[in-house]
Amino acid sequence: MGGVDHETEERCLHGKRPRRLLCWDGSNTGRHYLACPLKGKSNMCDFVSWVDDKWPPMFQQFASSIWEVVGKFKKQADDVQVDLLEAI
Repeated sequence: MGGVDHETEERCLHGKRPRRLLCWDGSNTGRHYLACPLKGKSNMCDFVSWVDDKWPPMFQQFASSIWEVVGKFKKQADDVQVDLLEAI
């Protein structure tokens, strides 16, 4: 989790200073962004403001393909866990 960004003049839709976060999925992996500081998805507004520039297209494609592989491995691990639990 990121902390509240006290350097920005931007505010979320609630009028609060946003949190600075790091994206961990898709083609934006590794990019920083500002988002609503409220906890819990039901409380958060849709405010998002990217801090970093977009990655070059080649890196975006690379990052997306890595997450596809991660998703496949997670599914395989889940399937093995189900098989193991059914065998017990």
